[in-house]
Amino acid sequence: MTRRLFSVVILLAAIALASCASSSRYVLPYKSWHISPAGDSQALARIPVVDWKRVQRLYIGMSDTHAAQTLNVSLADMFYKGNLIVWSKTSGDIPIEVAYRLSEDRTITDISYRQRP
Repeated sequence: MTRRLFSVVILLAAIALASCASSSRYVLPYKSWHISPAGDSQALARIPVVDWKRVQRLYIGMSDTHAAQTLNVSLADMFYKGNLIVWSKTSGDIPIEVAYRLSEDRTITDISYRQRP
């Protein structure tokens, strides 16, 4: 009985993994603090477009200056209402806005994603 139950669990896990691997859609977390520059034409004009692989290199705890160097963009261009904002396209070619929340000491404390039209 235990062996049969174990086989069923393994089969269900394999099915779940196969369905995840075949799915081209995935969910990137959107956070309530994420403020888009929509409607702010000056901010929209300077938001940098960054390669998705570079976007994925940023992490919580990274300084804003190190983030700008990693993304190879101007820190001033990314800065918007206390956060850092960049645009990119995911590996699935989905246009996305990425916001990095900054602490008082200017390190990344959270990351949010919003699909762009």
